Amino acid sequence: MIIYILIIILLLYIAMLCRSLVHTILHHYPAFSIKWKIKNHQWWNPAVSWKNKYNADGTRNKKMVQFSDAFHTFNTIELGAYAIIIAILIPLWLGLMWYFGVGVFIITGVILMPLFFNLGYDRIFR
Repeated sequence: MIIYILIIILLLYIAMLCRSLVHTILHHYPAFSIKWKIKNHQWWNPAVSWKNKYNADGTRNKKMVQFSDAFHTFNTIELGAYAIIIAILIPLWLGLMWYFGVGVFIITGVILMPLFFNLGYDRIFR
């Protein structure tokens, strides 16, 4: 049981570090880029990195948006950490075997999170 707790704490640290990095690059990019000597501004700078999702002709790029820039990549890692935490906790609470956690992860992290994100992004908020 102590291993599960340590894994959950580690995943929470990873999620919070990703959250703080996303907010830092969104709100303090100039100071961040100087401190960390960023060379690839096209990937890190949110003012220009959103263009990575599109081709030169303005059509959507085939690359997965989750890995098109730092903002999306670290948001994806954060959400993945939460999905893994859920996948650990639900089988523990219900007394199920570990492999049920894989199913929970697939349902929450691979199906439901993207489904509700796309629903909100494409249908509700725009």
